[in-house]
Amino acid sequence: MNIQDGAIIIAGASRGLGRELAYKAYESNYPVALLARNKAELADLRGELNKINNITVSIHAVDLANPRKTQETFNDIAKIHKKVRGLVNCAATWTGGKEVRDISADDMNQSIMLNFFTAFNSIKAMLNLSTEVIQKPAAIINVGATASLRGSKKCAAFAVAKGALRQLSQSLARELWPENIHVAHLIVDGLIGNERTKKLNPHLMDDKFIDMKSLANGVLHIIQQERSCWTFEWDARPFSESW
Repeated sequence: MNIQDGAIIIAGASRGLGRELAYKAYESNYPVALLARNKAELADLRGELNKINNITVSIHAVDLANPRKTQETFNDIAKIHKKVRGLVNCAATWTGGKEVRDISADDMNQSIMLNFFTAFNSIKAMLNLSTEVIQKPAAIINVGATASLRGSKKCAAFAVAKGALRQLSQSLARELWPENIHVAHLIVDGLIGNERTKKLNPHLMDDKFIDMKSLANGVLHIIQQERSCWTFEWDARPFSESW
């Protein structure tokens, strides 16, 4: 077994796409560092991964909205793994559902904190690691949504935060690509086929959902791209989606 050189850090690893990506990366022989707020869910995931092989899995319960705690966590990851190959920011929380007239300043601040600063803090923490730790070509992938491109009805708070993350990704790509750090932005245009979304949409057929395994494969492919042909932004949707 050839262990890949450098760990993949997955922010928002306990559920959904982050959890599926943890499986895909680990099956591809990457060490992984798994971040989320719920330590019990992370421990459960680590137990499942350890059934596959014995490559290092580290778990880190952290509130990524806290920049100091986030940096401390990344420093711990560097001590454990020695090398970091990539960061995938999957942590996000749906904060839509209100018209603009009903959104309070606190609502907007919370959305920006949960959907922008969780990624921003993680990116800053990774870039603050020593050059000996960051294994180049490295990758930073930020997961966005349809709201990254446009604001729709009752989606303003979510769209403001996701749009900001997209613009941050654009600036980062221009700054970091010359330094051999691949920054990319994924637009998920559709419902991801996990347990939560299927329960919320019981009337939809399976072909209306994005398959999580396929989506995770796409993310891993971007991480592994050769630098002469890097992707910055790509969108994923089921074939049945109207767009």
